Amino acid sequence: MKKLILIIFVLFSSVSGSSLEVGLGSIKFNYNEYRDNGTWLDSEKSSTSEIDGAFIKYDYDLGFLIDNDQKYNQKLELYYSFHFTTTNYDGSLQDGTPYTGLTDNYLHQGHLRYKAINHIENYEIGLFTGLGYRYWDRDLLGNSGYLETYQFPYYEAGLSWKWYDGNFFMGLEASYQKAYKPTMIAYTKNKTNIGRDLEFDLGDTKGKKISIPLGYKINNNLKIILKYVYDEWSIEKSNILPTNTGTAWEPSSETKNSYTYISFEYNF
Repeated sequence: MKKLILIIFVLFSSVSGSSLEVGLGSIKFNYNEYRDNGTWLDSEKSSTSEIDGAFIKYDYDLGFLIDNDQKYNQKLELYYSFHFTTTNYDGSLQDGTPYTGLTDNYLHQGHLRYKAINHIENYEIGLFTGLGYRYWDRDLLGNSGYLETYQFPYYEAGLSWKWYDGNFFMGLEASYQKAYKPTMIAYTKNKTNIGRDLEFDLGDTKGKKISIPLGYKINNNLKIILKYVYDEWSIEKSNILPTNTGTAWEPSSETKNSYTYISFEYNF
């Protein structure tokens, strides 16, 4: 298995124009839930203060869309990120009693994109589309005594822009995201096990993402990059499920997270 992974890496890395980027970062969490009348219900928030995650991105060069043109460069982008952060919960217990506490959050995100990039002098303008997956564990053991798992695949489409000035460069990337069959699973918890409880259909779930990189080309192969990312998701109220004591549902919510990264990119 190790030999196979090494062979694949060597084959991919031998392609001129391909690149590998690895970075560390911090997330600023901003999640809010709302009642049916639109008033605020509860929130999970944190500040950007320490390194709590990492990402890896691989760009595989597919060559030019039109060989004679030499402008529209095609690439496949494979991306994965992970963050763990503790947020401040502000809301209430299930009986309505006001409550504040701490929540552990584990966030995984990944995507596969197809990109077409047009090179115009010292600019790059690109279009992309792709498929992604988002997985968020919201550990509420400290207050509500259960674990919520949000998970859904999604598709996206967007555009990118990059400007070069000598060894310096900056860019902007924006995309629209739409989830496919999003769910939230609530697990009841105790000291000995975690049992599956309720699975909610999150209905219409959509988002948008903005990324702003600022970088410096150290040499022909290596770049250092600072990057700000804003990632927003809007989730509508879920379906209503029966329970032993009545009914339950997941309220509508908004997630407006921001990330700060530092990374190195190696161009093969």
